[in-house]
Amino acid sequence: MESKYLLGIDIGTHASKGVLIDLNGKVIATSSIIFLFINLISLPQNLL
Repeated sequence: MESKYLLGIDIGTHASKGVLIDLNGKVIATSSIIFLFINLISLPQNLL
């Protein structure tokens, strides 16, 4: 039998999260990752 799932993805400014649920609302899997910004630099927008 074929199963159907829904995938939700939240891409934020400091982290991304995802959730996989079945059509009954049961959570099958979740995941998240935090973005670590090291040595951020700023460049002028008028480079061209």
